[in-house]
Amino acid sequence: MKCAFYGCSGLEDATIDNNGAIGYGAFCGCSMMRTATLGKLISSLGYEAFSNCENLQEIIVHDSVQS
Repeated sequence: MKCAFYGCSGLEDATIDNNGAIGYGAFCGCSMMRTATLGKLISSLGYEAFSNCENLQEIIVHDSVQS
């Protein structure tokens, strides 16, 4: 998911439960995002995955995330 939702201004909350990783800059610039929940199948979180998410208040991360 490299830059998958880059700059998506309408995204407020996200629940990600795919098998694998959240890629580089996946949610970068999602200015209205408030919460993100990473499911148990997520193994890694890419560089700058949530950078410039100005309203981000909470990220829920399970123990399955190794990097």
